[in-house]
Amino acid sequence: MASLLRERIAPRIRVAPQQGYVGLDIGTRALKIALIERRGDGLSLASARAVSHDTPLAFDDPRRCVETIAQSLDRAWEPASRWLGEEAACVLPCSAMTILNLTAPEASPDELRAIIGGEFADETGIAAQRWSFTWWKDCQDAGHGEGTSLTAVGVPLDLSEQLLNVLLSRGLACRLMLSPPQVLARFTAPLPDAELNSNVAILDWGYESAVLTVARGGRPLFTRILRNCGLVRVIDAVADGLQINPADVPLLICSDDSVDAAASDFGRPRGPLDELIDGALSRLRDELMRTMNHLQRGAQAALPQQMLLCGGGATLRGISTRLSHWTRIPTSVWNGPCFGKGLGQLAPAPCLTASAAMLSAMRWNS
Repeated sequence: MASLLRERIAPRIRVAPQQGYVGLDIGTRALKIALIERRGDGLSLASARAVSHDTPLAFDDPRRCVETIAQSLDRAWEPASRWLGEEAACVLPCSAMTILNLTAPEASPDELRAIIGGEFADETGIAAQRWSFTWWKDCQDAGHGEGTSLTAVGVPLDLSEQLLNVLLSRGLACRLMLSPPQVLARFTAPLPDAELNSNVAILDWGYESAVLTVARGGRPLFTRILRNCGLVRVIDAVADGLQINPADVPLLICSDDSVDAAASDFGRPRGPLDELIDGALSRLRDELMRTMNHLQRGAQAALPQQMLLCGGGATLRGISTRLSHWTRIPTSVWNGPCFGKGLGQLAPAPCLTASAAMLSAMRWNS
């Protein structure tokens, strides 16, 4: 996927070595954008913004979808005409991509590419040559010792080419276009040496769905999309239960502070609001437990020892405490420690722009 993008980028574009990519996390409901810079021996957040789309992205209409992304990007750059930086790295939501779990025979890279391209064509009806895709070996047992278990992620060229063009029209050359599992796996790359041999589950909990990736040392081991588990379920349940406007619910249940509720708070007396939230979280809880049971049975090498949360759902007050209690896996909200203090209170919650910041930092470690 990355090689295709590089072929389409003008080689004359230059970026100062102290500046990361402009990281673009393109979600179904919002665009998150971040810029990381080198400061001394470390990395620091120079700019960050989260902008809601005028309308949710519908990827069955690539042209309109890309137009909406462009409008959100223009608003993210206000009041200035644009941010400094000429190279970008972006990630599209899983709803824009097709993710396949395959068992493939032993084959050369070229043969494997042809096999996987055929699987994308069979799955979607779009010809293999109209896909840009990548794949990696995962830790699942293929069964009966036959073949290799792979995860393949692809995006239609119609969408990726239009997105590249609209970014170029705004002075951004997209050097990397990655899938959510690849970006989430990078969360484990900067961990302390003592934790590099530990499996970490990263849960990117968005508005409509969630993506769970288990990774170690920057490499994805297992990925699953948890559909119909998004934060919107909680928002709608609280709005219905309290008879309030859904737009007002985040002010009641979410926080921009990345410091989550203390573990001891989970045992306090439960009120009506807690009961509404717990009920709405039941599907997310069940899907997480089903996933952990699956790993226990067939892919123990990918069982996580800890879990990190990012995305809009990570701003829900007390979410890490709830998930730690339900899954028995130590869970915390990602707060971007490897990027220093950066903008402090001027930036969105670090968990919200985490993927965008990670993309920006890939300027130095991709």
